[in-house]
Amino acid sequence: EALARAESASLDDLADRAGFLHARALEALGRLDDAILELEALIGRSTSGLVQVRAGIALSRSYRDSGDLTKAIEAGEGILDRLAG
Repeated sequence: EALARAESASLDDLADRAGFLHARALEALGRLDDAILELEALIGRSTSGLVQVRAGIALSRSYRDSGDLTKAIEAGEGILDRLAG
């Protein structure tokens, strides 16, 4: 089943997934600055609403964990704005 999904996915979808997993790994390692850069790039290039939501949540969490609550709120609101229009 997973192989069938991978075969039917576009290269852009696979690149988005890889970028998201890379960013989450960076976040898990405590490399929040690197994770933030990766997530911001992913949000900027992705056309998938689901990827943007997942990356936006991770971005907001990364900003929060780094101590920047203002940026965390702005990241969450920015994703909501992008999805709304």
